[in-house]
Amino acid sequence: MYTARAILNRNRYRFLLLIVWAGLMCYAEGATAQTLIYGQYVGPAPANTGGSGGAGGPAGLGGSVGATGSFSIVNPTFLNDAIYTNYAEVKATSGAPGSGLGAGNGAVSTAYMNVNFTGATTPLAGNPIIIKMDALANSTATPLTKISLQAYNNTTAVGSSVLASTLAVNAVGDYIFVPTGNCNSVRITVTTDQGSTLLGIGNNTATAAANVYYAYIYDPTCNIPYYTTYTTGGISLGAGVSQPNNAIDGNVSTASTLAFGVLGVGASITQKVYFSAATGTGDAVTVTLSKSAALLSLDLLNGITVSAYNGTNPTAVWTANVGALLSLDLLGLLANPTPYSVTIPGNTQPFNRVELTLNSLAAVLSSLNLNEVQITPPKPTFTAPLDDTVYICPGNTATLAVDAPASGNIVRWYATAAATDLTVLNTGATYVTPALSVNTTYWVSTKKSACTPESERVPVRVLMNTLPTAPAFAGPITVCKDSTKTLTVSSPATNTVYRWYRVSSGGTAFFTGNTYTTSALAADTTMYVDAYNTVTGCVSTGRTTVTITATIVPNTVAANQSICSGATPVAFTSTAPTSAGTNTFLWQQSTDSVLFTAAAGTGNGITYTPPALTQTTYYRRVVTLSGCASRSNVIKITVSPLPTITAGSAIYSCLGATSVALPYTATTGSPNQYSITWTGSPTGLPNATNATLTGTSGNMTLTIQATAVVGVYNGVLTVKNASCTSTNYNFSLTIQAHPSVTPVNTSYQ
Repeated sequence: MYTARAILNRNRYRFLLLIVWAGLMCYAEGATAQTLIYGQYVGPAPANTGGSGGAGGPAGLGGSVGATGSFSIVNPTFLNDAIYTNYAEVKATSGAPGSGLGAGNGAVSTAYMNVNFTGATTPLAGNPIIIKMDALANSTATPLTKISLQAYNNTTAVGSSVLASTLAVNAVGDYIFVPTGNCNSVRITVTTDQGSTLLGIGNNTATAAANVYYAYIYDPTCNIPYYTTYTTGGISLGAGVSQPNNAIDGNVSTASTLAFGVLGVGASITQKVYFSAATGTGDAVTVTLSKSAALLSLDLLNGITVSAYNGTNPTAVWTANVGALLSLDLLGLLANPTPYSVTIPGNTQPFNRVELTLNSLAAVLSSLNLNEVQITPPKPTFTAPLDDTVYICPGNTATLAVDAPASGNIVRWYATAAATDLTVLNTGATYVTPALSVNTTYWVSTKKSACTPESERVPVRVLMNTLPTAPAFAGPITVCKDSTKTLTVSSPATNTVYRWYRVSSGGTAFFTGNTYTTSALAADTTMYVDAYNTVTGCVSTGRTTVTITATIVPNTVAANQSICSGATPVAFTSTAPTSAGTNTFLWQQSTDSVLFTAAAGTGNGITYTPPALTQTTYYRRVVTLSGCASRSNVIKITVSPLPTITAGSAIYSCLGATSVALPYTATTGSPNQYSITWTGSPTGLPNATNATLTGTSGNMTLTIQATAVVGVYNGVLTVKNASCTSTNYNFSLTIQAHPSVTPVNTSYQ
């Protein structure tokens, strides 16, 4: 028969079973993502089960021997069904007491069931086995005293048997059994009291049972905490830790609170956190803290110590002072309630318990939130040339890098230090930021690739180098057409190279230096210059535009002409210079297009009309502005010579003749036509216009009409070739009457 306490205990566990299981799942599958390895029942029955029925009690006077006790293992395979509200029952009933006066008690009975860990990962020494079970007994003692646990490695017992009543209980009410050596199963045994009788009256058998729901171990890879306690010391009323399990729930948004009471002078509070396995080489402890009041300084934080222990050894493996470890960056951040982490490096000695102690320091720091205590890899480090401060030029990306993590660990990059910020910017030892224009701090941590807990976030700063000043030039910049120009950067900076380009962006620099001399420039020219700092590698914003204005551009005149000697060319046309300012003009001439002198005449303006010319002549215009002279193109005036002829100056003809010859010799310029004009237009003498002239000597035939009369007549002769007409040649024509004839008397007397 169960005692009232046993019944209450059983009902309580069954009533809270679903709530407890939900909590377990949150714990196992929440922020820590811890892998649980469940023990199994390896059957079929009766394998891995057993027990003994106690003998019945001896008979008393007039009585009989009591009935033999019994044991049973019910539904052991429920351990394997992954339905954690089902349970296997391990139950024993004692031998019945004998009957009759003076009868003896029945012997105790036992029952056991082995929970086996058959996978690659089995419990190690010091690694807890978490067991969910109900203890039921009608004993006068606590039911838990009737259940014992014994670790086995195959069939060999490991260490000593432990009563369930001595086991610690975790946050969800599960029992924590810690084997002292490596094992692969745990035996759960129930033992009854004796079946008893009073004066041979009655028949009271004893019962004991354990309802076993599950048993698991933590995957030691992540080594999460499984249990926590706290102690207080010194003089403090009401000191303690509220919500202690929040420090091991894997959720950095929750916290236990270490708080002093009314009097806290010389007081201390220690929260102890137990881990599922001893640490390995290189493991560190990361403590996440927060404080609601903005009253923190390194001096105050020196009152917080963290110590590591291994097993029951009272000597700390190491002790660290939080104030000495916390960076000034994190100190400033801790002034608000946001949780931030600090990683404490371990050493080569293993440990499986961490204790955080808060000393009152005259009650100045009255409380502290402990959000999480976790085993993590060490925080990221930087080995030269890697650095936690990177300088870039504004507008560029930055490549941030930490030392490569140990095998099995990964690196995570964040935008903030807050442990509650779970937005990962990148994973890997290197992170390339987006383009940045202001100083920016990123944060980097390390974690085991298969686990969630991560180390303290270490700041990595990206600082902006100062851009070099864009080059400046004294202006405006002008050059005389067809001249070179030397350009010099005003006040050049040290450690700076000035690069010269033909284009405003892109392209390749055609020159580097403070001073550049152009080639001869015939037109306005634009180039671009930037400043490059040889130390930082930064370039000035944009390129400075350098425009060189070529003075007196354009300056052209027109046009070539061909004239006959003595003729006057038509006025020249021109394009006016576009340069600002007052231009002066000078026209020059040359007979050989080499040596030019000032042109004849006055009126040196934009245009010019030459005088009559007798030989081929070349002209150009010189324009002067602000000391710059620009020579135009050269105009050629080709002068063709006039044709000439030698002809008689006086010719004679008799009245009545119909023509007369005007002889000529020694022509020049190849004349091929002639014209004759008679002065006064005398009757009978018609003019000749463009009559054909052949050869260099001969006679030109002049027509005399019948109406011509005796007299002396003056005429003008001109000859012409394809281009030009000769000057006038004057001659005279005398028309004579025929002489009279006196008849001769031929008769003689």
